[in-house]
Amino acid sequence: MYADHHAEQASSVTKNLEIVVKNDVFKLEGNEVSVNGEVRSVPLTKSYGNGATIEISDAGTYTLSIVENGMDPFVELTWNKISSYTVKVHGTCKGRSSGMCGKWNGNADDDLTMPDGEQADTVEEFGTAWAVDDEEDCPEPPPPTDLCDDFGLAGRREEFKNHVTSVISQGALGKCNKKIDPTATIDEAVLQICGCFGALTCSCPLLETYAAQCEMVGVDTSSWTLDNKATVCVPECEGGSTFKPIGPKPPPSCNKPHGGKKTMKGCFCRDGEVMEEGECIDANECKCEYEGVRYDVNEKYDVEGECLTCKCIGLVRPSVPT
Repeated sequence: MYADHHAEQASSVTKNLEIVVKNDVFKLEGNEVSVNGEVRSVPLTKSYGNGATIEISDAGTYTLSIVENGMDPFVELTWNKISSYTVKVHGTCKGRSSGMCGKWNGNADDDLTMPDGEQADTVEEFGTAWAVDDEEDCPEPPPPTDLCDDFGLAGRREEFKNHVTSVISQGALGKCNKKIDPTATIDEAVLQICGCFGALTCSCPLLETYAAQCEMVGVDTSSWTLDNKATVCVPECEGGSTFKPIGPKPPPSCNKPHGGKKTMKGCFCRDGEVMEEGECIDANECKCEYEGVRYDVNEKYDVEGECLTCKCIGLVRPSVPT
């Protein structure tokens, strides 16, 4: 996986993600998804000959799942369509990861291992060491600075810190403080606010990341934005959908009109509707989807690698061989 970054309001944010699976490159940039350079619609499903499946769903954030050898998921990546992402991998990967994900071997002291095997002294040095060697598109960053000082907001640092501390000390996030030290999140969130000229909403991606970490240690944070009176991080849903702390995973789509059997938080359409290409549509309006391309009812299309020509016949049974 590759993450491309760019400067945004004096701070570094993730611009896009590239996930390489077999010979395919899936790219997530903003709310656009492409496969091998071609823009595709979401939801998207792609199957491989060895039984592996890639599925990208949309619940306000994109979730890319890789199912392989009965592991569902083997890898799961979520992208908020703006600047932040999280990655989860199956337990069989423990002790086998490297790079920006760390070694996941139970020893946090070696997570900043650089490609040469040495330990980085700072996260900045660590990230730079794993950067693609391309001076034009990925030059070595300057030494980190204090954004609050740079933007003349040092006098408001305590105000911003009090806000973030208040948010992270309440409700579900507050319950998590005993399990995960919030100090680093608070400090970084303050810098992000300064880098956005005092906009408190710039702390939201970091708070969401902290909430995701809390979920991993058993603290339910699915509705933290709804229950937290101090936060300005209000879920925003598009296309006629509304936020729910618990909904089906993956969300209902034309391929899966009832969604999956697991649960997740996110933006969901009303009953009888499904999310297609970022909009809630009546389930009866569904087309057929093959690898992110939509086909009208009665339209035929070739299924690569299986020597089949299929015809779209609508919802529930999306296509039949001809």
